[in-house]
Parts: sequence; C-alpha cells; structure tokens
Amino acid sequence: GNTFALSHVYADNGTYTVTTTVTDDNGGAVTDTLVVTVNNVAPTITSVTNNGPVNEGSSATITVNATDPAGANDPLTYEFDANNDGTYEIGPQPGNSTSHMFGDNGSFQVNVRVSDGDGGVTTGFTTVVVNNVAPTATFNASSPVNEGSPITLSLTGASDPSSADTTTGFTYAFDGGDGSGYGSFGSGNSATFPTTDNGTRAVKGKIRDKDGGVTEYTASVTVTNVAPTIISVTNSGPISEGSSATITVTATDPAGANDPLSYEFDANNDGTYEV
Repeated sequence: GNTFALSHVYADNGTYTVTTTVTDDNGGAVTDTLVVTVNNVAPTITSVTNNGPVNEGSSATITVNATDPAGANDPLTYEFDANNDGTYEIGPQPGNSTSHMFGDNGSFQVNVRVSDGDGGVTTGFTTVVVNNVAPTATFNASSPVNEGSPITLSLTGASDPSSADTTTGFTYAFDGGDGSGYGSFGSGNSATFPTTDNGTRAVKGKIRDKDGGVTEYTASVTVTNVAPTIISVTNSGPISEGSSATITVTATDPAGANDPLSYEFDANNDGTYEV
C-alpha cells in the first residue's frame, strides 16, 4: 500500500472533521473522514514586572507579558491580586497592566492571572518594593522670649503619606539649644526649656514614624535681656547728724548668677551717682 501524510497546524482548540479522498489513475476514488481533536494550551507568561521601588503613598504599575499559541483566536484577559490574599480584585480586563497604591513601606507580592477564554489559565507574581517616607510637620518656636522665661517648642500638623504610619502615630524629640542636645523621643509634640541668660539659642525638633523615618527642623530663638528688679531699699536711720547711714539694696535678676549685679548710689539726690 501507499502512505501519504499531511501536516496541518490548527490555530485554535476544538474538534475538526478532516475529509480524505484517494483517487487512482483510472478515475476510481474513495472518500473517508476522521475527527481531529485539538486541545487548548494555556497561555505562557513571559514576564511580570513593576516600576518599583516606589514611595509609600505612591502607585506602582504592574505589567504582565504573555503569549498564547492560538494568537488572536484566544484573546487574553488579565487579573491582579494586589494584596496577595488570594482574591484577584482587579480585572478580568483586556489590558495587561494596572496601578496600585501601597499604604505602607515593605515588600509586597502582587499575583497575576492570565486566561485565554477557553479554560486555559496561568499565574505568576512580582514583588513590589515600597520605600518609607519620613513624616513632616510645622516647627513652632516661641521667639523672642525674656530671659528667665521658657522657650516653647512644638511640632504641629503632622503628616505622612502612609495611612498605617498615621494611624500608629508619631513620636517627637526636641533640643532646646542649651547644650544638652536632644531629649528622648516621646508621644508629646511640644516641650519647654528654661532660659537663664539673654542671647541666641539654636533650637531643633524631630518627628519620627513607626519605621524610623525622621524629619528634623531647626530655628533660632532670641532671648532678650530683662532689667533687674529692686525688691527693697532700706537704711539704718534714724541716725545722729555727723554719723553715717547704711543704705541697703536688695535686688534680683532672672538671669541669676549669669548677670552679676552692680550697685550705684546718689547720696545727695543731685542726679550724680557718686558711689
């Protein structure tokens, strides 16, 4: 017998009837049919990429590249599980990319699923790296202040692109410019620092989120001089003429020992301080 083979590529899955006719050189012919079953082939994911690292509070774009042996006969659809919880909350859609905003820093797995419409499904994933962003605030420093009065520092209007950081809350630290440096971080967003002399103080404040992101602020505070206060002026009189009277002045200054006081006396009330 004679054997003849024909190769044929089927562009899509399905059941196909093939009719074969064999003819001899005397015009004799015979026809037969057979059924060819073409199985579906799931699409192939060639890559899953993202545009990270991105900052928390920003969107990352996830892109899937996939092919299918059926080509245009099997238009692909795409789904995305941005939270890695097993639920593909984005899609199905014809577009092969999507954007998702991450509310906190870290490494996040995004799962993808590609379907060909004939039951063929392929999954893959990509890992998005999200960077922490330090919080911000408004730094307030009371200035000028009188010597002896405290400097008040505060950080208000705290803001962070991470909803998780905002919910957790922030901690604060302050440097009153007295040479002792920063105090410990705490939940209070204000602090006071005593002053003991006039001059200029370089003050600072820091705000920190739960991930260690810190923003620092600086300011200059003017501490103004305050004149001393006379508490009392007394004398040792009455005295006899020709004798000496002792005049005693009691005074204070908010700067204390930093402003040592000096004293003058106009014993004749003539406007001239002769002592």
